[in-house]
Amino acid sequence: MAAYKAMWEDAAAASRTSDPKHQRLDDHARGNALSLLRYMMEQNHKHGATGQGAASVAPIVVKSSKTKVELLDCVDGSKWVQAEPNSSSEWTLSPIFLGS
Repeated sequence: MAAYKAMWEDAAAASRTSDPKHQRLDDHARGNALSLLRYMMEQNHKHGATGQGAASVAPIVVKSSKTKVELLDCVDGSKWVQAEPNSSSEWTLSPIFLGS
């Protein structure tokens, strides 16, 4: 649970510069999660956008074993604003499904 929450904190830190190779992105994310975070940063970078604030998460454990934990979460991006430089346009994260 702590690693999942830290992954989103890392994503918020990376969004300040929209650097898809930000040093913190792979601290707590692997596989599809890391690919998604890098994709988000690439898209923001492409549009010259950076992030302010952070996503709010409230994960619950759906299933767990000795080697794997499955979480369910509804990520609230309403306080994680993405903004383009020299523009009054801002947007928040759209709902996405991170399922298998």
